Amino acid sequence: MGTRLCRVLVLALTVSLLASTRPAAEVGDRPAVAGGEVRGLWVLRTSLTSPERIAAVIRAATEGGYNTLLVQVRSRGDAYYGNAIEPRAQELSDQPASFDPLAHTLARAHAAGLKVHAWINVNRVSSARGTII
Repeated sequence: MGTRLCRVLVLALTVSLLASTRPAAEVGDRPAVAGGEVRGLWVLRTSLTSPERIAAVIRAATEGGYNTLLVQVRSRGDAYYGNAIEPRAQELSDQPASFDPLAHTLARAHAAGLKVHAWINVNRVSSARGTII
């Protein structure tokens, strides 16, 4: 390839890259939600095991410009919410029985202006060997 053609290609590539980049935004500097736009953050159950972990999720969501949390509250036939029927998740064993991860998440998220949608795994209960997975 000729030197002149290489220079033209490099210049064209540089201009297109510069034109397609936006200035970096400050943390939390996000445009207002327009027309009901959902900017959702998937939250796995392992992030709901303590008030401190939930606070970290809320902080990350607000700093990241999210407006909705999609929170996993049931995975292996266990509950990350107050329930008399479903067994309480083993990962919550070091928390007081009064600690309800979903209720705690709802209160903190709503106070921060976030919507919350709970999601569950409906069919996943155990492995083929009969052990909880």
